[in-house]
Amino acid sequence: MQLTLLTPTQILLDTPVDKIDVEAIDGFFTLLPRHIDFITSLRSSILSYTIQNKTYYAACDHGVLVK
Repeated sequence: MQLTLLTPTQILLDTPVDKIDVEAIDGFFTLLPRHIDFITSLRSSILSYTIQNKTYYAACDHGVLVK
């Protein structure tokens, strides 16, 4: 699964990941490979993603997640 973090002016991150944990306006959820495609609005929160059993974090003020 590919994670791309974008701002209006640049690409911050573009890397393959194993898992993504994030908070949307309707609650927390986890994305795994082969998850159903959807779009949701993100809340101000900390997004975490896992690459080969190592977890990384990114702050999210607000945004849109497209799977």
